[in-house]
Amino acid sequence: MPTLEPIELTIDGDLLVESHHGTRNENSVLESWVGNHKGCGNAMHRHHSNDKFDCIVCTGCYLRISFPVSVRTYGELRKCLTVLFNNLRANRGNPWRA
Repeated sequence: MPTLEPIELTIDGDLLVESHHGTRNENSVLESWVGNHKGCGNAMHRHHSNDKFDCIVCTGCYLRISFPVSVRTYGELRKCLTVLFNNLRANRGNPWRA
């Protein structure tokens, strides 16, 4: 089973990386502990924010990344953040905020 490649969390280059265990892939479900923040090296956890959004929060630097509650897997997280960043880079704004 291929291991999870780092996931870009911010347009500034913060990354979500898997721990040394190497047991997750794109189809793995995002549970409460999702991996480590490559920026500061601390654990990142998933939290429910409201009826539309969940978030991943770093336990060290408190980086917080919001994403639609419908996102269930690492692959879906990568896809939705890629769409967001592509829109931001094209100066089209955030597609989830209407």
